[in-house]
Amino acid sequence: MLKSNHPALNGANKPKIEKMFSFVLQYIHDVASGDNFQPLNDLAPVAFAIGQLIPSSTVASTMLDVLLEKREELSSHGRKRPPSIATVPS
Repeated sequence: MLKSNHPALNGANKPKIEKMFSFVLQYIHDVASGDNFQPLNDLAPVAFAIGQLIPSSTVASTMLDVLLEKREELSSHGRKRPPSIATVPS
C-alpha cells in the first residue's frame, strides 16, 4: 500500500500517506496494550517508513495527538497520573 501510494509517483498521494500514518499510529495505540508487544514490533518499522515521507510537523502533530489520547486513557484508569506531555523533549 505504501509503495503504490508513494508521493514520488503522484503529488496527490502526500495527503493519503499522512492519513495512513495517522491510522497506523492509532492502530498501534489501540492494539499495543498489556503485555503483547508484537503489534508494536511489526508496525514500528512501517510507521518509521511512512514518517520519512511526510513533513516532520505532521509527524509531530500526529504523534502528540496519540500521546495525549493515551495519557487521558491512563489517567482514567485511576492509576498514578502519567507525566505531563510538556516533559516530552521537543
